[in-house]
Amino acid sequence: MTDKTNRQRLTESAIVSVIGIVFALMCTYLPVLNLLTSLTGLVYVVITFRNGVKYGILSVVISSFIISLIVDPIYSLTLGLIFFLPGVAIGYGLYKSEKPFYAISLGFIVSIVVTIIYTRAASVLFGVDLIESTIEMIKEASEIQNKMLEDLNLENQISNIDIVEFISTVIPSMIAISSIIMSFINYYLSIFVLKKIKSFNRELPTLKEFTLPGNVSLGISIIFLLTIISRNLKWIYYQTLVTNITIIFFFLFLLQGIAVFSYFIDKVKTKRAFKNLLIILGILIGPMILNMISLIGLLDSILNFRKIRR
Repeated sequence: MTDKTNRQRLTESAIVSVIGIVFALMCTYLPVLNLLTSLTGLVYVVITFRNGVKYGILSVVISSFIISLIVDPIYSLTLGLIFFLPGVAIGYGLYKSEKPFYAISLGFIVSIVVTIIYTRAASVLFGVDLIESTIEMIKEASEIQNKMLEDLNLENQISNIDIVEFISTVIPSMIAISSIIMSFINYYLSIFVLKKIKSFNRELPTLKEFTLPGNVSLGISIIFLLTIISRNLKWIYYQTLVTNITIIFFFLFLLQGIAVFSYFIDKVKTKRAFKNLLIILGILIGPMILNMISLIGLLDSILNFRKIRR
């Protein structure tokens, strides 16, 4: 954060917010840009990093209000909570610490918290159960797929009920994983933008440097212990809880496993283009060896193969 007067911070935040509003509206009205909506928080990462949390939150509130006048109040509230606020958290984490995991985890935590609050608020205030609506959409899509298979005289090996039950079970972990991915992307893109505007003098963290906190093994042990203890609590769906926790940790260790793979590939004495090709091929064939990669990530979190300080 550079030394600037409050007026300079306010002016800069306002100008960058306008860019954010325009980008958000483009993502709204141009179908080809709909998938980029998750990147709208990038603007607020930059504002918070350069001017502080106060101006980051102020920019989120004003941007959401202006968008509500143009589009729809509910839609602008969704953008503000689900996409803009996590950007503020990432910007704060980026300013406070050089460790990528700190900023990414802040963005992830804020994203999860506001998603839960937003889902509950929508249910209480508007009588709309977003989770149930999502399940119904999946059910309808599954029925359409079944109908298409029947028309082609093909048999569906998995029943609609199995598909809906599985997705209903893993929705929490799907939300968590999408939040992690969104935080990752916004973190790295924001560093790229900040370096372009000469506001960031650190090296861009590479994939091979990604590592979970050193005490992650203890944390996982405690979480699984608490999960086992909760088995006898009638108000907790034990199997659903275990499934989602397992999926989330599996994904985190998968990321670390890919980082380990990238680290050792980088040690190979060959051209960078070939190294990048090997990493891409490793990720593409990853689905075939996911368990092995995730296991490598777990072992690295315990044994620290790469000797990275955490």
